[in-house]
Amino acid sequence: MVYRLTPYEAYRQGLVKRIEVASMVREDDVRKPYILLKGIRTQKRTITARLTVHQLMKSGVIRERTITVRPGDSLRDKTRRIEYEGYAIQEINPGYGYLRFANNIEIEVGQELGADK
Repeated sequence: MVYRLTPYEAYRQGLVKRIEVASMVREDDVRKPYILLKGIRTQKRTITARLTVHQLMKSGVIRERTITVRPGDSLRDKTRRIEYEGYAIQEINPGYGYLRFANNIEIEVGQELGADK
């Protein structure tokens, strides 16, 4: 017979005082808002990109949402959050698989930006 004692179960049984979770934060991403480039899509004459961002909902809650953007779109307008100021889509390059913002920050497909996931 084998018994398994997980950290949560040990806490629940009173065997430990608390559980701490260590997190990893990249120092250069601390002040950047969260952006994940999920993919780039081309259809006839339009190029779009799918981004996962933190969007302000009408209820006042901030939720993680996947949005579709085109060149010229502003993430501040799409998310209704001031943290995305300066993140306007300048270029979407499907050949090399990257997206460039107006503030010269580039992000590749599958790459995430920002520390606040």
